[in-house]
Amino acid sequence: MNFACICDNVSVKNPFDIIFMKKALKAAKTRKDRNLPNPAVACLVVKKDKIVSKAVHMGCGKPHAERAALEKAGREAAGSTLYVNLEPCCHYGRTPPCTEIIKKAKVKKVVYALQDPNELVCGKGSEELKKAGIEVISGVCAEEAFELNEKYFIARLYKRPFISLKAASTADGFVRDRNGVSKWITGNAARAFGRKLRSSHSAVAVGTNTVLEDDPNLTSGQKKHKDPLRVVLDRHGRIPRESNVFKDENYVLFSSVEKGMPRTEFLEEKKFAFPEILDILYSKYFVFSLLVEGGPTLLSYLYNSKLFDRIFHFTSPFFLGEGLKMIEGEFTLEKHPLLIRKKVFSIEEDLLTVYSNSERKIKIGDNGCLQA
Repeated sequence: MNFACICDNVSVKNPFDIIFMKKALKAAKTRKDRNLPNPAVACLVVKKDKIVSKAVHMGCGKPHAERAALEKAGREAAGSTLYVNLEPCCHYGRTPPCTEIIKKAKVKKVVYALQDPNELVCGKGSEELKKAGIEVISGVCAEEAFELNEKYFIARLYKRPFISLKAASTADGFVRDRNGVSKWITGNAARAFGRKLRSSHSAVAVGTNTVLEDDPNLTSGQKKHKDPLRVVLDRHGRIPRESNVFKDENYVLFSSVEKGMPRTEFLEEKKFAFPEILDILYSKYFVFSLLVEGGPTLLSYLYNSKLFDRIFHFTSPFFLGEGLKMIEGEFTLEKHPLLIRKKVFSIEEDLLTVYSNSERKIKIGDNGCLQA
C-alpha cells in the first residue's frame, strides 16, 4: 500500500465483525469508481449472525446504502447490527441523513471501516449514533476500505482531484518519433485498456499539443459507463473549434484567450497554473479523479512537481533510438524513490507498469480516522 496504516481497531474482538465487513466491501466493489464524487458504499443489516438485508449505493441522488438496506429489512432492523464500509452521514444533502433512519429503525450496533473525511460528516455521524445509545465500532478492515475508495479519500483530504498520469512509450522511452508521430506506439489491446482506464476517472485532461497532433476523442468505449468530462488546457487559444474534444458539451476549456467558446474557464496568463485549474475542477465541477493524457511538457511538469498520485506507463517492445522523451529532464537513481511500483502485467505484446507516489502517505488511526 502507498500509505502508512497505524493499526486496525484493536478493540475489535468479534471475528464476525470482520467477516461481515468483508462481505460489505465485496458488495461495494461492484460500484468502485462509478459513484464519484460519491464513494462506493454497501451496507448489511445483520441479526443473530445472519444477513437480513443488503444494499449498495447506486450513485449521486440515489438512496444511501444504509437507508436502502434498512428499508428492505423493515421491522427486522430493530436490534440488528449494521455493517457499512464508511461512516454514516449526519447531514442533509441530496438525500436525508443516514443517522436519522438508523436511530428510527432502532439499530443496536453500527460497525464501519473508515471515518468519512467530508467535513460535514467526519466523526460527527459516529458521535450522533453514540449519543442515541447505539454501540459504534470503527476501523474494521480499514486498509481494504481505503483502497476501495482511494480516489474519494485523496480528493477529500487534499481538496483536489486524485491525479493519474497516463503515458505510452517505446522500450527506450520515446513517446514520438523524430517526425513527431505518436499514434500506435502500443497495440490494440493496450489502447483499449487505456480507453477503459478513462471510465474509472471523473475527467480526462489533455494539453494543446496533444489535441493539435492527435485530435483525440477521449471516450471510454464502455457502454455501461458514461464518458469522463474532457478537460482541455489551451492557454494561448490555438485549438480549432472543430476538434473532437469540443464535439459536444461534455468538456471544460481552460484558456487565457477569449475565443467565445462555451464552457470556458478564463484564467489570466499569470494565473494559468495547474493548481488553480485543479481547484476549479474540484470545487466547481466536482471532479474527484483526473486522468492526465498530456504530452511530455504537461507530464514533466506534474511529475517534477510531484503533483500526481498514480502513473500508468504503457511500454511497447519497440526501440526508436531517437525522438521525443516521455518526461523531460535528467533522471538519476537518487530520484527513483519517488515512485513505488505497485503492479506490472502484460497486455498482449505490451507492458503496463503502475506506480504510486511514495510521498503520498495517508495515516489511518485505530478509530478509522484518516490523516494526510
